[in-house]
Amino acid sequence: MRSFSRKLVTLCLVFSVQGVAAVQAATEPPTSEASTPQRISVLAGKLSYTLPQGYVQRELPELDAEARARGMTGTMYVNAAQKRMVVVTETPVPEGSIEGDNDEEFLLGLANGTISRHESGYKDFRILRDKEVVKKNGLGMLEIDAYGTLGNDQLLNTTLLAASGTTAAYIHLISPRDTRKTHIALIKAIIGE
Repeated sequence: MRSFSRKLVTLCLVFSVQGVAAVQAATEPPTSEASTPQRISVLAGKLSYTLPQGYVQRELPELDAEARARGMTGTMYVNAAQKRMVVVTETPVPEGSIEGDNDEEFLLGLANGTISRHESGYKDFRILRDKEVVKKNGLGMLEIDAYGTLGNDQLLNTTLLAASGTTAAYIHLISPRDTRKTHIALIKAIIGE
């Protein structure tokens, strides 16, 4: 299971780091692309939320045909005006790897791998807090809030991890460090607080 967790975290970190380029490119004037509220649902609907207007859906070019053939899915949502990005990925896990909808051991394994990868990917990476959340429907989530620098950009970085059945979900929210209030508001909307 550890090997699988490392592979998932590596892939998700690649998505998020590569996606930062999209956020950096988002500093260019907005296009006329339509951006209506985006309804997102992962883990067979156990975690659903709506991204507000302003987010434009993008494919993850890093998610190649081989990854898709293994059942991995992923989408990036970019808000150019806010220079904010949300990366959502789901990946199948071997049968029996996850016990129920709140498998703390599995989520901690994902979290440890995520933290390790972020420490090597960001300059001055620092965890601000981590917490466990159990939604009313029993779905357990781990939230890791941190900040770090990529290139010259100081970023807030929140990772939400959840798993159910034979699927693990990874939601990565990246915002400019000076937008803490709206960053936190979006986290709360995703979690359902």
